Amino acid sequence: MLLGLLMLFNSCMKGYDDVIPTTSKNLKDIKVSSSFNWSTSKTVDVNITGLPTETPVISTLIISIEDGGSLYQESHDMSQPKTIQVIVPAIMDQIKLKYGTVEYILPIIDNSVDFSFVPVAED
Repeated sequence: MLLGLLMLFNSCMKGYDDVIPTTSKNLKDIKVSSSFNWSTSKTVDVNITGLPTETPVISTLIISIEDGGSLYQESHDMSQPKTIQVIVPAIMDQIKLKYGTVEYILPIIDNSVDFSFVPVAED
């Protein structure tokens, strides 16, 4: 009976011969294209064009990624132009800019985002 239990438990154990050996133990041994970008983040310039106002309009400016992760926050005067550098995940192609209660989704083009408080005239 003891021999039977021993054989039962032994058959349930995973054998070490099932382990697949790795072909490389060093990161330097990995072969990739010379143009491969190893970076997981990128620096983006957020260019804000101000809107001249008679009286100062000041509210909270928040720059974030889509999942809500905040990148930048400050009190900002709408009439002032500003360039802000933020670091975002390399896969991001847009950011969220919130001024007061209004939110904008803005595309990242060539590591740059352009935003203007000046309204676009529609025909």
